[in-house]
Amino acid sequence: MKKLLFIFLFATFALHASEEPEQKFKGRHSLASYHECDVTALYDTESLRSAFLSAIEASGAHTLSFTEHLFDEGAYTLVVLLEESHATLHSHPECKACFVDLFTAGDTCDPKPFHHALIEYLRPALSNLNSIERG
Repeated sequence: MKKLLFIFLFATFALHASEEPEQKFKGRHSLASYHECDVTALYDTESLRSAFLSAIEASGAHTLSFTEHLFDEGAYTLVVLLEESHATLHSHPECKACFVDLFTAGDTCDPKPFHHALIEYLRPALSNLNSIERG
């Protein structure tokens, strides 16, 4: 009987030891570049901000606050604090381009709808999206 109990306890321990623990400290950092964008869309910072905030919502993230700066040459930077982490946008209308990043903790947000919403607004000839799993 003791031998059977030992085998049962050993098997139970081995089974639980082989299971990977759920990783809670994780996130996704998505980096995008948009080239040959609609210049009017880049210079219209009010609409650009609105499109960016809508794209964040499409990803499943939640905006807490934001700050922005319009440079003399028309370049624009927008930094958004998210419940999940942050998002940034840096436009370069003189180059018809825009850099964007979205970092979200956990795994509930999806950068693809975010990216597609920005493509719809910016209408770039070329875009790329790279995501890095973190944690």
